[in-house]
Amino acid sequence: MSNVIQIVLIGQIVDRLLAQIPQPGWLLPAFAFILLTRAALVWWGRLASHKAAAATKLALRDRLYAHLVKLDPDFMSGSLSQREARTGALVNTAVDGVENREVQSTHSYSP
Repeated sequence: MSNVIQIVLIGQIVDRLLAQIPQPGWLLPAFAFILLTRAALVWWGRLASHKAAAATKLALRDRLYAHLVKLDPDFMSGSLSQREARTGALVNTAVDGVENREVQSTHSYSP
């Protein structure tokens, strides 16, 4: 909605400049108000998006840790190569997977 108002006000300003009609006193302050309001709303939206992504990341890590604690010691049993493969997959999920989810959730909700 603010885009439409901004475009209308820019059109009014340009139209009056080209027609050499004096600008009403409210036109430029209205444009500045819309511009600043839109900038503040975009900033607030991005801040909220980052906070939500951080909360999601924390919840995912908590759930992952709780699940790992519930696993019995036999989960890591087996040959050395099998343990290393499982450990590598767990570390990859715990670090890279959760970090990638934060990036995805931050950018998917941004306008």
